[in-house]
Amino acid sequence: MGSPNCCKNNFRTGISSVECLVVAALLAVCVALSAPLDTGGARFWMFAADRDAALAALRHARARAVAGVCFGESCAGGAAHGVHFDLQNARLIIFQGSDFASRNKNYDEAVDFENRSTRAVLSSGREIIFEANSGNTPGVSLVLQDDFGHRADIPIGESGLIDWR
Repeated sequence: MGSPNCCKNNFRTGISSVECLVVAALLAVCVALSAPLDTGGARFWMFAADRDAALAALRHARARAVAGVCFGESCAGGAAHGVHFDLQNARLIIFQGSDFASRNKNYDEAVDFENRSTRAVLSSGREIIFEANSGNTPGVSLVLQDDFGHRADIPIGESGLIDWR
């Protein structure tokens, strides 16, 4: 007869601690290499949020003007509404009135940009005014850009149509 250990498997099953350490080290290296790649995506999404906030503010002001919304007792038959671009504080201000300087500040709505490096450049001035009851505006172009190369062109037609590409 053979020896009693002849058919016994001498290998142990399971994972050794060295194998666990090797797998953990490989995962740590993969995570470390992929982390810098994500910052560009986060910057883009912050810029996209600012672009969407600007579009929403413009559409909101135009909708108020078309609907003839008038806050206060000094206007009858509707009021013009507009959006002012406050570049120092990186925000938009939706206001009621024919211009930003003569508006009633009690009815302002401020929308802050998420990305402090987002800048708004208008083809004329620092505000867009939508006429009462029609939403018409002199044709203007709004360009949003940031320090990381993201850019959005938002043309606004004379009929107040807001588009972006």
